[in-house]
Amino acid sequence: MLKNYFKIAFRNLWRQKVFSGLNILGLSISMACALLLYLYIQQELSYDQHFPNADHIYRVNPIQIGNGQEKETPFASFLLAPTLKKEYSEIKAVTHLFELANLSLEYQERKFSEEDPLFVNASFFQVFQIPFLAGNPEDALKNPNSIVLTESSAVKIFGSAQQAVDKVLVLDNKFDTKVTAVIRDLPETTHFDFDFLVSMDTWKADWFESNKSTWRGAGFRTYLLLNPQTNPASLESKMKSLYEKYMKTELASFGIMDVNFHLQALTDIYLYSELEGELKSGISLSYVYIFSSIAFLILLIASINYINLTTARSLNRAKEVGVRKVVGSHRNQLIRQFMIESLLICIISLGISLILAELFLPIFNNLSGKNLTIPYFSNPILWLIISGIFISVALLSGLYPAFVLSGFKPVTVLKGNFTRDRKGVRLRKILVIFQFTLTIVMIIATLVVYRQMQFVENKELGFNKEQVVALDYFSLYQKWDTFQERLLTNPQISTVSKASLILGSSRQFDMPIDIEKNGQMVKENFALLSTDANFLEMMETTLVSGRYFNDDYQTERTKSVLINEATVKYMGWQVGSENPELNPIGKKIHYDYQMEGVEDLRAKVVGVVKDFHVSSLYNSIQPLIINLNKGYAWRTFVKINSNNPEEALTFIKKTWEEINPSDGFYYRFLDEEYSKQYEADKKRGQIFLVAAVLAILIASLGLFGLTAYTVSIKTKEIGIRKVLGASVGHILQLISKEFFILIAISSLIAIPIAIYLTSQWLEDFAYQISITGNWFLFVFAILVALFISLLTISIHAMRATRINPVWVLKDE
Repeated sequence: MLKNYFKIAFRNLWRQKVFSGLNILGLSISMACALLLYLYIQQELSYDQHFPNADHIYRVNPIQIGNGQEKETPFASFLLAPTLKKEYSEIKAVTHLFELANLSLEYQERKFSEEDPLFVNASFFQVFQIPFLAGNPEDALKNPNSIVLTESSAVKIFGSAQQAVDKVLVLDNKFDTKVTAVIRDLPETTHFDFDFLVSMDTWKADWFESNKSTWRGAGFRTYLLLNPQTNPASLESKMKSLYEKYMKTELASFGIMDVNFHLQALTDIYLYSELEGELKSGISLSYVYIFSSIAFLILLIASINYINLTTARSLNRAKEVGVRKVVGSHRNQLIRQFMIESLLICIISLGISLILAELFLPIFNNLSGKNLTIPYFSNPILWLIISGIFISVALLSGLYPAFVLSGFKPVTVLKGNFTRDRKGVRLRKILVIFQFTLTIVMIIATLVVYRQMQFVENKELGFNKEQVVALDYFSLYQKWDTFQERLLTNPQISTVSKASLILGSSRQFDMPIDIEKNGQMVKENFALLSTDANFLEMMETTLVSGRYFNDDYQTERTKSVLINEATVKYMGWQVGSENPELNPIGKKIHYDYQMEGVEDLRAKVVGVVKDFHVSSLYNSIQPLIINLNKGYAWRTFVKINSNNPEEALTFIKKTWEEINPSDGFYYRFLDEEYSKQYEADKKRGQIFLVAAVLAILIASLGLFGLTAYTVSIKTKEIGIRKVLGASVGHILQLISKEFFILIAISSLIAIPIAIYLTSQWLEDFAYQISITGNWFLFVFAILVALFISLLTISIHAMRATRINPVWVLKDE
């Protein structure tokens, strides 16, 4: 019996090649799309889960409380890790790490540029258990001047992991470090990346050493491995006492009146954390929901297509059902027959979808910035997901047609009255409205993402980021003046300057500062930017009031500061006011700050600059104090005024190698650095675009089916109208009118949904486009849907206009 069901199913599929092909095409595309989106989502949800003790590892995030504010940060004092280990028996192991960028390695006069070093203490491998290829985790980082390489770094430098052990590498032209071990490369799904690990006791810079002995120091990320039975919430509660016991004496003078601690699960960092200073920017959880919804909705649209295309053929199958029932077939037998046809189409579609997924996986990886593979044999859960997709599609697409078609009454069908039944037509119209509502929402969402990214790229930042090269080096400090002088001999270079932050993309950290308000000194939190005298002018910032720094460095560095407009607004001042209490110029600013032997700076505001973006457009412009401090301004910026930046860059590199030959040359253009931080959203926007195109394609197949059904039941009507003199345009209007009404209804439903969803996404940006101000996006999306609909409908409509009335009316 089962064999007979499949034989009939194959015959029906072969007899209706066009409809079968459309069904298979729609289902294949939707299942391939769902599979690729699953791989993307699964990787995003799996970050840091590869560590054996991942469920018991937590990062300690201090929450500083003071000046009416609470601020959580991933950075803590060096002293926190050893203090926690001493105080709490619930902690099995504790480690901390410090990030430095762009340190060079040298072996036998060969230099290697490794961009992601981490300085860690000896207990790092107790918390993070990473497979070793050579060496011993117990003592790999036990001694100073120890270095652990990843497999890829070891192969690049020495050819193999085994040959690397016990070799001596020169780190940053300062330290001889011994390779004690080689570990496997961490998977991409890790919230921190590194090329090598260095014992924290190796780095002896003054500023680094001073941070080790004070609770005021920061920059260290602290991780705990808890005993399995430990309750993290209970431990958090106990840690509240640390402030009173250890920190209060130092921190209270900075306006920090308390410090709480948040134990953030390791596996939550990438997915949930939105703190400033994360080592790797994670996907917002909302994107997981969005992509999951897109996968489901595309499957749903394809299933609706199957329903529409199958029921569109109901006239052809109705008489078959009637005859079968007359000769004794039961309804459950007919249901099985139609379900097997649906199952057969889904099996074929599934096979094709796997081929499509493999073919388009490289393209998807390029769009998403991932390196995904389809783990057919290494991940049994994948087959559960594939089975789930298959069963869901089979049930969604097969049940309704099976029950509807099997329910036809023989008397009604065989008497020819079946065409008067409008119930199925109404349902199909509802389904088409649903499909195009989803499609229009996806088109609008894609356009909004694209428009926001354009806005981000082109927004006035308050400074000029074009043709500026950024160099980040500590080692250049002693030779910087010589480097500057040599570069300025080249007419293609207009300015060489220094600053502590990269404008437009740097993290801002607040510090408590005493500032004059109403004749009294009050403590407030401000971000701090250290520069040399000509940085602000080089970046073409706008001076609103007062003056820039002058060249009298020894006086200016301790006596003068500039502020931005956000500071003026925050303090309630007024630029240019004749009231000395309200005019920001001349206001006193005091703060404890280590700067070339000066600990207590007592300066005055000498100028106000127009607001400019220090951090990304995800964050609003914060009150900012700008001081003159060459020592802390360790980033070098070179302004190129040439149409041939490559030639100027060659000169910069050559000068660098002559003055500082021991270090590799690393650079980045400021505009590229700015754009890079929005790369993830751009890639997600590209995924939206592809998903929207697929939704349009699949929805068009459904509309094709409904148009075919409409034409088939109106064949005689069209023939009579042609006999009575109806024109081609009139017949086109007859067929198209009701579909345009469906699109209009879809548009009315889609617009408020799209406004709500896109507004939620735009909330991630402090500066964003106006939805209502970009009304043309909605008009364009609706026009696209109408155009696709018209194109799809016209295929059948034009065919209907060519019907010969003789053939359709010959039986009347």
